[in-house]
Amino acid sequence: MMRHPGSSSPDFGSTSCHPGASVTSTEPSPRSCSDVMAFSATQRPAAFLATRFVALGCLTAIVLARVHERRSLRLDPSMFLYGFFTLLGLAGLFYSTDPYATKRVVGTILANWLLFILYLNYFQERRQIHLMIAIWLAANLAGTVYSTYDWHLGSGVGGAQHRYFLPRQQLTDSDQDTQTTRNRWTTVYGDISEWDALGGSAVRRSMGPTSHPAVYGINLVLTIPFFFYLLRRHRKVWQRASLVLALGLIMYNILLTNTRGTFLVAAVTGGLCVWFGLFKIRTPHVLAALMALVLLIPAVPEDIINRTLTPRNYTMSSAATLRIRLRYWEAGLRILQEHFLFGVGVG
Repeated sequence: MMRHPGSSSPDFGSTSCHPGASVTSTEPSPRSCSDVMAFSATQRPAAFLATRFVALGCLTAIVLARVHERRSLRLDPSMFLYGFFTLLGLAGLFYSTDPYATKRVVGTILANWLLFILYLNYFQERRQIHLMIAIWLAANLAGTVYSTYDWHLGSGVGGAQHRYFLPRQQLTDSDQDTQTTRNRWTTVYGDISEWDALGGSAVRRSMGPTSHPAVYGINLVLTIPFFFYLLRRHRKVWQRASLVLALGLIMYNILLTNTRGTFLVAAVTGGLCVWFGLFKIRTPHVLAALMALVLLIPAVPEDIINRTLTPRNYTMSSAATLRIRLRYWEAGLRILQEHFLFGVGVG
């Protein structure tokens, strides 16, 4: 299997994201599932998050308190469903073709399951739930404010500090890691996945306080139903104006992620909110939306227009990331054919 120089990622015989390589590769695709799954074998050891240890301590305290009070833990059907998924992941440790990656992902799945149990047993009053949702929304808004600043007045101006914003000839093997402490305040990076289609130029994408624009975008999309709910609940003018402003910041940062999939998910989420009656469209809403489009379209950053709002970038000949996804799907089908009964383990 071919690997690009200075990279630990295999060449799947499709689009290469390495800046020194051509977008279209002529290397053959991997011939077996082991080639595909070797991708994760070279990943760095997973970092242990302090928050997981804190959560585990809280869960232990709740369990001890329930035992002392002779009360059982609350478990709903969703916990058993996710618990079954966790057991499947643990079983994969015995036959996985990539044991290290499987152990890493199973650890994350198990931690998520324990956190679900913790939340279900700790948050039992409506006021607690409302407070946590308010804190979560406030944290997302704080991230959008800083990310907007960083795009227009920070690292997004004149070139981000991440390696992908360096000129092509300046890229070196030592610049492989974008997530470094040196760049901790940088939320914008230059994406070169469509390098050839865009004439050898990178496009800016915002990843907020997360690790990737798609992750940031999905985090923001999850807040949309809650803002619609708050708009229904609060009637005072200043409250509604504040919520509309906050929702506008959320939508603008979704735009700054420059991610096609996130745009689609956001549109579907908004449509579902209307479908289920969480938000009712009225004539003033339509007029306000049209006015906002007229005012904002000229202000849309050129990076978003070049990558996401250009129709030709949705074709297989121009969209390198679409070609990569097709290769992943082909590899998934090959895995399904060769390991139909038990799979190859998670991760």
